[in-house]
Amino acid sequence: PRQVLIEVLVAEITLTDDTRLGIDWAIREGKFTLGSVSQALGTGSSTTTLGLPAAAFRGAASLFGPAAQGLTAFTFNTGQFFVLLNTLASLNKVNIVSNPHVLTSENKKAVINVSTSVPIVTSQQTTTTSPVITGGSTTTSTIGGTNQTVEYKDAGVILTVTPRIGERGTVALDVKQEVNDIGAGVPPTGSPSFIKREAETSVVLLNNQTLVLGGLIKDKLTVDDRGIPLLKDIPILGLVFGFKERKVEKTELILLITPRVIGTPLDAARITEEMRRATPSIDEAIKRAPRPPSIRPPAPAPAPDAPAPRQPDPAP
Repeated sequence: PRQVLIEVLVAEITLTDDTRLGIDWAIREGKFTLGSVSQALGTGSSTTTLGLPAAAFRGAASLFGPAAQGLTAFTFNTGQFFVLLNTLASLNKVNIVSNPHVLTSENKKAVINVSTSVPIVTSQQTTTTSPVITGGSTTTSTIGGTNQTVEYKDAGVILTVTPRIGERGTVALDVKQEVNDIGAGVPPTGSPSFIKREAETSVVLLNNQTLVLGGLIKDKLTVDDRGIPLLKDIPILGLVFGFKERKVEKTELILLITPRVIGTPLDAARITEEMRRATPSIDEAIKRAPRPPSIRPPAPAPAPDAPAPRQPDPAP
């Protein structure tokens, strides 16, 4: 059977004044001149930029349906969107969460789970102290302790993709996206609550074309410890020389999904070579690793007939 390599990039983008309503909105308003077609899911409206026809967006009028209002999807030439990401990364506005690659057969489901298992107390039983009468005297019998039943739930992104290879170099993808965020604790156990958002869609892409899923915008609180070094760390007195700055930033979680059809052994060899080149070898990684100033690579050994290199004179 033919196979499809599913490349996924999960990135968290810090939104600026130009992108505060989301990357999709910024592209519509011409904040980035990269050429694209964009569509808001759940609304049925489509927008084109740089003269591209609306028909270039391959998908239904409402991809995710009413349950996913606010979620967005748009297609890009793979190289174009990475230019946009590199631009944002140069401004320290991009955090790459994960970049998994999954190889699956046609019509077979591929599951990508980028999450953390969080313990949840589902039930709790606490025993108490009670008096016991034996032979006319009263004693106290204590059966202490708390019994809890704990289950684990995934917090993060779970992506399910089922590819179908079409004609003329197209790939149909059935995509299900589930995002679980940790919320506030819930009494009486104090276990965290979960905010669940999920959506399903079916789209048709060209081979090696990128589908971008976005619209998952949330507020992120950061606390910076500012002040005069050393003095701000003194107990009580440090309050005079330092302060904590709280900032609320808007972030958008985006998923880039790129299918690559592997129909022949030559395709497999080509993609394998591309991935090998993209992944530096261990030797290259060690050579490129930064070294402390006190550690220097050893001097090359002299040739058999060459004089030994002269050692530098000690500093006065």
